[in-house]
Amino acid sequence: MKVHAPGHDDVSPQPSALSGDQTSELTASLFASRRRWKSLAELTGDILFETDSSGYFTFFESRFLPKQEQNSLLGQHSSILLHCNDTPGTNPFHLNDTSRGLRCWLRFPGHSDYCFQFYGTVLYSPSGVPKGTRGLAIDITEETLSSNNRAVRGFQTDIIHRITTILRKRSHTSSAISEALEELAASIGATGGLLLSCPLHEDRNETSKVASLAHTLPGSSREDCDRARHELLKLQNTQTLQEAILSRDSVQDLILCSSDVRYAPPVMIALWREPGNVWNRNDSFLVDMCLCVFAAAIETEHLREAIIRSSRCDLLTGLLNRESFLSEIQRRLPRLDHEGLPSTILVIGINNFSEINTRYGLETGDELLRQISDKLRDSIRPTDLAGRLGGDIFALWMDGGDQFVAAERAEDFCKNGITLHPGEPCRISLSVGIASRHRNSTETAETLVERASIALRKVKLAGGERWHTSQDESDT
Repeated sequence: MKVHAPGHDDVSPQPSALSGDQTSELTASLFASRRRWKSLAELTGDILFETDSSGYFTFFESRFLPKQEQNSLLGQHSSILLHCNDTPGTNPFHLNDTSRGLRCWLRFPGHSDYCFQFYGTVLYSPSGVPKGTRGLAIDITEETLSSNNRAVRGFQTDIIHRITTILRKRSHTSSAISEALEELAASIGATGGLLLSCPLHEDRNETSKVASLAHTLPGSSREDCDRARHELLKLQNTQTLQEAILSRDSVQDLILCSSDVRYAPPVMIALWREPGNVWNRNDSFLVDMCLCVFAAAIETEHLREAIIRSSRCDLLTGLLNRESFLSEIQRRLPRLDHEGLPSTILVIGINNFSEINTRYGLETGDELLRQISDKLRDSIRPTDLAGRLGGDIFALWMDGGDQFVAAERAEDFCKNGITLHPGEPCRISLSVGIASRHRNSTETAETLVERASIALRKVKLAGGERWHTSQDESDT
């Protein structure tokens, strides 16, 4: 039975042009042709179809649909099956020329989406006028999804590799995470984002500097960040986030994720796009993996700080840290008092250290700190001590030395400074504060360091690149 769609033009000649016997013979030939085509096409095709000159179905068979649903498509426009009706492009059911291998996703109402490879040709009337399309389609959904999955996995692996490389090559965890977060956002098209590693509840105490990281992507508005923070807090109050969660509202599309850290508060991330640019499960899986990398880096930094606090040496320079330096001085004071010997401390600071970091980068700043530590090691006697009090402040303890010997050493530091090579050599100036302890004094190591630090601050306020001596204990 020939099915006519609205406006369909029969491919047979008009009765007025042919006799009745000729018309019947031609119609029978056409149906026989369709049967032969259908028998051959069914061997390879999963969809067989014909449409009229306007793209309406006149014939449709598919193993994906029951007979009743197949019949319901007859007389409907073929665009009803296209995955996105409002997306311009080629309609494989309505062709202007022969097509081979055209790929297209179809959406059957009430069924899953399928990807097909189409082969079609144009039907012509005896007079050569296009009257419709006939073709078949082969299901390639499994192969397409498998290929897409390989491409997605390759993309995800590339992003993870780039982020891991950034975290490995940067010596400062905070700046590395900030750069890696920007890399992730750019890769997946996020227009804003927020990464937190801090207690969101007011009753939780901050355990370390690393445990209070907060990174915001450039261009993120305060309103968006407040909204994302609110969503993270709301989810943290209701459940533990084991994987990324997609959240959609009228303003933006959010992707939220959290990862536990053993020695610090959970690390949480929120990313968002412009309205309508929704996330999918591949996006959430990638963000979840990246957050695990961020969490591992933060955990490693937290453990590193814990090791520093419990160790005697500063890990960057190898000098005694502040606690060990003060402890060792305090241990020596009774012996110096017993022997009636003086002692002197030099507190040494780098002039304009923050500007050096800003201009040349944190790695160059670290290299400068290591050069100063080497200079201190070269200038001390076996009985002296060198330490890093913190930041760009160093200390030199002269066992049994008085302020005159210390002044000579300070003059050398201020005169020569440190030569840095971030490109062209440049001289970095130093300032020094000096404090001496008299024989049998009751002054502690803490107050001695404090006096020398006050002398250093006075030097820097006066312009730096010189030394100053604290005259007596009343200077504190």
